[in-house]
Amino acid sequence: MAIDIHNRSDFFNVFWIAWPQALSTLVMTIQSLVDIFWIGKLGTEEVAAVALTGNVIFVIFGLSALLHAGAIALISRAMGAENPQKASHTLVHSFLLSIVMGVLLLLLCWFLAPWIVGFFHAEPEVTRLAVIYLQIMGVHMTGICLIIVPFAAFAAAGDTLTPLVLNTIAVVCNAVLDPIFIFHPGQAVEIGGMSIYPGVFGWGVFGAGVATATAVGLAIVLCLLTVPLGRFPVKIPRPGKVTIDLFEFWQIIKIGAPFALAHTSRPMSTVLLLRIIAEFGTGAVAGFGIAMRWYSVNWILFGGIDIAASVLVGQYLGAGSPDGASRVSRRLILVGFAVQLLLTALYCYLASSLVAIMDPNPETIKPGADFMRWVVLGFLISSPGGVAAAAMNGAGDTTPGMIAGIASNWLVKLPLAWALASVPTLGLHGVWHAMFISLFVEGAMCLEWYRRGKWKQKVLLSKNETTGSNG
Repeated sequence: MAIDIHNRSDFFNVFWIAWPQALSTLVMTIQSLVDIFWIGKLGTEEVAAVALTGNVIFVIFGLSALLHAGAIALISRAMGAENPQKASHTLVHSFLLSIVMGVLLLLLCWFLAPWIVGFFHAEPEVTRLAVIYLQIMGVHMTGICLIIVPFAAFAAAGDTLTPLVLNTIAVVCNAVLDPIFIFHPGQAVEIGGMSIYPGVFGWGVFGAGVATATAVGLAIVLCLLTVPLGRFPVKIPRPGKVTIDLFEFWQIIKIGAPFALAHTSRPMSTVLLLRIIAEFGTGAVAGFGIAMRWYSVNWILFGGIDIAASVLVGQYLGAGSPDGASRVSRRLILVGFAVQLLLTALYCYLASSLVAIMDPNPETIKPGADFMRWVVLGFLISSPGGVAAAAMNGAGDTTPGMIAGIASNWLVKLPLAWALASVPTLGLHGVWHAMFISLFVEGAMCLEWYRRGKWKQKVLLSKNETTGSNG
């Protein structure tokens, strides 16, 4: 195991978990930005189409988080209790759930895409392109479901380096395939005053989706190869040795479902929010989508901090040390605030330039930059609140994050955005103000719940099991 909560310092363990996870988030962010960069060369309508489906895809991704949260909480605690049989038992049941979820999400994206996109009442060409993109991204999300459980197992063992390597290879693959699939043969693409001709297939936004789906397929194949190479951290039982345990399914879902609801509440509410934004034109939708892609940079460091909080809290509680869990999580929350303070200053200063990189249209730049500045102010509270929620998730207490997410997004953001957008002097700015307030509320609720400390008494036991016994 790469980390050791008994013989190594919190600093060493956090660093060992966090830096590969942060870099892994970075390469995934690069993938997102590369996609929108190449699509931006097609035009504002194509950017708006991808932006329109962006939050729908985030909702779908949030559903897959059910598997990630349940697997990390149970596997990390089993490893902290030095119970490899329990870790293996959870891994198998989590993966079986991932297969079922992957098939369901594929069917959802493929058959309901026209209805989902039609909800926004966007311009006809934007709608047509968005349907195409959402359907092919359903294949990508199926792949995400299949790989998210093995990645959770690596993280629970403190090995975030292997997922980093696999993600990097996949992102490089996606970056190479994007222009090949998107542009027609002989189609000139202007970059830095130079014309290049990278296209082969000319599939447009469909090609961007195909490139992304192909990349995750490659990551799955490489992940499977870690098993015979002895790199996988959890023992894989032989098929004949697997015993189906309905209670284990229930444990995974019980822990993961609130986490998934928390992670889907914001993008699902934003799907409805886009209906309001679309009333202000294609430029507003495109600016919103570009800013959302740039926010991914914000989660590079927080990807590492959050996963470190979840894994170390789970292992400390598995080892019977709630004081250790409290100490390491408290330190990470303070680090989270300091990091966000720096990132918020950079976003506010560079907002217009960041949007212009993706789409130089003035009708896109102004709303995108305004949105970026308002929301990053809310991150000052929501980001450290997110670290607190990650710590509680590692303890298996995923309910606080769910309640905070639902309350802030559905009871605060949506009603407030509708009301403020109707004020003539605010208009689109009213939507941005509502998002800022909802982020503040969500972060404050998570921090208060963490402060109460009930998460340290969370007990996770399987049927007929006590800590340290075989699962």
